[in-house]
Amino acid sequence: MDINKFICLTCNEKASSLFRCTNGSFIKLMECSSQFYIKLVLCIILSEGYVRWISFSTTKFGENVSIRNNEYYFYILCISFLLELVIFSAGLFILLPENSERSPSLFCKAVVWGQCSRLLNIASIVYDQGSNLVLYCFISFFIFVSSIQSIRAITFKGSFSTGIDVAAALTVSIIVSRLFQGFFL
Repeated sequence: MDINKFICLTCNEKASSLFRCTNGSFIKLMECSSQFYIKLVLCIILSEGYVRWISFSTTKFGENVSIRNNEYYFYILCISFLLELVIFSAGLFILLPENSERSPSLFCKAVVWGQCSRLLNIASIVYDQGSNLVLYCFISFFIFVSSIQSIRAITFKGSFSTGIDVAAALTVSIIVSRLFQGFFL
């Protein structure tokens, strides 16, 4: 069977098949590899949005007045993080050197793997450490180092120059995200 014959509807990549037959008359759809990344990004966005929602409710309004009962703020903070992630990705993509792998699919996978450290937020929620400053700093440092390593894998640059690129993209994305939050909150 020709691999160029099928194209996945989810990611527009070439696929060897779209389905397979099982037990005679049953057809099972093949799962796209990009569905894993879509689910992973959704988990990262929701966990980061939740941690920001919890920490924002205690720092902005104090302990007595809580925004936890209003899910509008949760969605705003999730959208704010998504905006931060998109700007971070666009900034890094612009800073990619000419000799690096410029495949958007590979680049997006590298950015997602660099952001997987944000899933440590789930552990901080489970163990009720959401407002612990040391844990927050540790997770932020781990995200920064993971982003450097995952981007370095596709750029073939040194860790120092990749670190500068990641720091620049991260700074711009955080500033724009905070401006967005200030506008809506």
